[in-house]
Amino acid sequence: MPEQFTMPALGIAMTEGFVLEWVVDEGEAFVEGDALLRIETDKAQTDVPAPFSGILVKRLVAEETEVPVGHPIAVLQRA
Repeated sequence: MPEQFTMPALGIAMTEGFVLEWVVDEGEAFVEGDALLRIETDKAQTDVPAPFSGILVKRLVAEETEVPVGHPIAVLQRA
């Protein structure tokens, strides 16, 4: 069953992240721990790891978009 993946909080004070680049394309499989996308916060650029193995069904946010923590950014399907 597909599920939403939200912008994670990578720090206590993080309230939003800037999507720099999607590493995984729609329809592409990934393994738990693989980078799904790269984000930038006020402190650093970082890769966001996949929480489980599966397929990226749909991106809900375009690159170069600022997104609040907790906002849906993709739809993932578990393998």
